[in-house]
Amino acid sequence: MTRWVYDIETYPNVFIGNFINVNTRERVGFKTCSNNMSDDEIIAIIDKMINWYMAQELFIGFNNIGFDAIVISQMRTWRATPLSGSQLISSASSFGQTIIRGMTDEERRTLMYRTDSLVQQCDLMRVQHYDNPSRRCSLKQIKFAMRRTNLQDLPIPPNTHVPVNMLDKLDDYCWDDVETTLALYEAIQSNIQFRETMTKELGVDLWSASNTKIGVTIIRKEVESALGKGAIRKADGQPVQTPDRPIKLGDIIFPYLSMETAPFHAVQDWMREQVITTPKNAFTLINPERMVSHPITEFTDAKKTKGLLKNLNVNNYGLNWVFGSGGIHASRNNITYRSSDTMTILDIDVSSFYPNLAINNNFYPSHLSSSFNDIYKSLYEKRKLHASGTNLNLALKEALNAVFGNSNNAFSFLKDSSYFFKTTINGQFSLAKLTEMVMQSVDCEIIQGNTDGVTFYINRKNEDIIRDVASEWERMTKLKLEFAEYDLMAISDVNNYIARTVSGKVKAKGRYQTSYNSSEYHKNQSELIVAKAALAYMVDDIPIEYTVYTADNIYDFMRFVRLNKDQRLLTGDGIELAKHQRIIISTEGVTLKKEMQPLNNNDLRYTSIPAGYTIIPCNDMTQWDEGELLLRVNRQYYAQAASSIINKLGVDLCK
Repeated sequence: MTRWVYDIETYPNVFIGNFINVNTRERVGFKTCSNNMSDDEIIAIIDKMINWYMAQELFIGFNNIGFDAIVISQMRTWRATPLSGSQLISSASSFGQTIIRGMTDEERRTLMYRTDSLVQQCDLMRVQHYDNPSRRCSLKQIKFAMRRTNLQDLPIPPNTHVPVNMLDKLDDYCWDDVETTLALYEAIQSNIQFRETMTKELGVDLWSASNTKIGVTIIRKEVESALGKGAIRKADGQPVQTPDRPIKLGDIIFPYLSMETAPFHAVQDWMREQVITTPKNAFTLINPERMVSHPITEFTDAKKTKGLLKNLNVNNYGLNWVFGSGGIHASRNNITYRSSDTMTILDIDVSSFYPNLAINNNFYPSHLSSSFNDIYKSLYEKRKLHASGTNLNLALKEALNAVFGNSNNAFSFLKDSSYFFKTTINGQFSLAKLTEMVMQSVDCEIIQGNTDGVTFYINRKNEDIIRDVASEWERMTKLKLEFAEYDLMAISDVNNYIARTVSGKVKAKGRYQTSYNSSEYHKNQSELIVAKAALAYMVDDIPIEYTVYTADNIYDFMRFVRLNKDQRLLTGDGIELAKHQRIIISTEGVTLKKEMQPLNNNDLRYTSIPAGYTIIPCNDMTQWDEGELLLRVNRQYYAQAASSIINKLGVDLCK
């Protein structure tokens, strides 16, 4: 299959389409400009591009399904009209702006469907799930994460006329985006191969599908096979679902999960009284009147937002436990635990938690009947037959995990809000019950609890007792537990921590993460030297100064700055920089500030980046000698930053 990576640029007087062959690296470019080309010349180039485009097999891009492919498809349609060459370019630009700013989701989906039927597309933004709001990521941020040489911003403002002398610069910018997209494609080859395999296995176009969509596709085909297509979709094309109805939480809490400690009993008792009519934000922004005169108020940390309780929480065992629609969370803050001859850190997780909770308690989306549980269990057993890391094992894992998330998806055939709450609420009380049973059996300390597990700091002599308690919990819940032992757990908060297993495997999250895989380009990877110095100190007792002052990779010192559309980035001399900027903190350079719109009709607002320091912009690294730039790095700044995040682990470096 011939594969091309591509990108287009649309302006009122310019259209550019650039393509690189994945295998041969052949470049094919189509560049038109109404300023220096006749209408006939423009039409000839556009026709040549469209004919060539339609003869290919697979195109790969970044948001190509949502933009590039739609524009080219529309240009092909317009060729049957009397539009002149300059009108064709101008119309493509206007149409592009409509896609970005003025098109409804339904209109966009219709165009995407029509486009997909022309030439096969693989959209890396969708493959990486960067179209999800919680993972949204631009190609500029990916360039920063991939440490590309050039991080240039769009050289011409969108929807403006391009001067002829800027045409080559815009063309270079487009080629650079194509090269970055190609680099991303190569970096995520395992993801691409997974989608190619599943497309062939399932007979469905999954080239641009997220992992969750692949999982849902597997579930859908299994349900269709067992129950028929009518179990999934109505005659009008809408998904079959369990209609929303008031959910009495007291009816869905499992009887065997009766809480014993006063705080957990209070939150369970309060939940039993609740009737959920709107699943969204069921346990956030709570009206305090819902808790008046209830014992839960004795244990709740009553943080408020605009007069509403921020979340549902209780204090127990020295931690604040937050109960929510997604799961339970609790954590010690600003503290470091290390194992010793007498103490160790024991982490207990539930294996395949939510799927097994449903399978073993025999509940399912009501509209799919009890037969769904047989299908679900079959997929779980089938996954065991495929080795970990294989495409089929991953696909079946995604299928199992997709059910819970989609049970609260208004567009899914799996939607059943009662199933959603039965899963998440009983999951939370299952972990709370495990916590109670352990704490009632031995004297130990809870470090943290999360969606599928709890971590304890225990005396080694009590480990066998805890494992016996865990076995009793397994018999009660019919779930399986997995154990991991750590010799280090340093926690700033629930999202930022360092942990090391007794076998030496290090897990660092949040501000302490030092390495990222190809699925994490959406995460902010600024100033990695700070995290590297902190991790080296905590794990290997290497002085911060040694790590920072001997580091010789300039990219470890770089920070990514990204502005909103209504903001500006200015140097101290008032020179405006690109909205996406890569900088280092330097011993000599320029000051930098972000200009923001006024609040309440007051003056413009400014904030320094970073306050009290100078920086060097380095979007284009071809303009710099890396060795020279390293000499100008303000290493004291980075050492102090590393010290600061180590202090957040409860470590006092002054002692």
